[in-house]
Amino acid sequence: MRVNGLGAVATICATTLVIGGCGTQQPFERGLPSGPGGGQSRALSFDGEIHDLLLVECASCHGGGAGGFTLSGDENADYAATLERIDPVDPEASLLLLKATGQGHGGGTIWSGAGDESYALVLEWIQEGAIR
Repeated sequence: MRVNGLGAVATICATTLVIGGCGTQQPFERGLPSGPGGGQSRALSFDGEIHDLLLVECASCHGGGAGGFTLSGDENADYAATLERIDPVDPEASLLLLKATGQGHGGGTIWSGAGDESYALVLEWIQEGAIR
């Protein structure tokens, strides 16, 4: 389990989150690799973690392009669409995070904020450079 972006406790087989908002109640399962001492061994990536998270938690509405943000399932197109919604200079001001926390989001609150595991994971990915 990731703890405030400070690393990982031993290898996680699966963490299940029950997601609210945008009319879905689907589990998101994720396994993060651990390095020596339980620390994360590599940077987060869009293809490795973030794309799956967005598909599970957001695609029920944004798979149809709600609000001008379309998650098609195509990694190239979805990465490009996601990059348009991040602020690498001020990651916490990223539209992707603001909308998911209910700020100007017609679908309601998806993530509760900094204490939410999915929010923290996406924030860390943006802070690390939003790599593909």
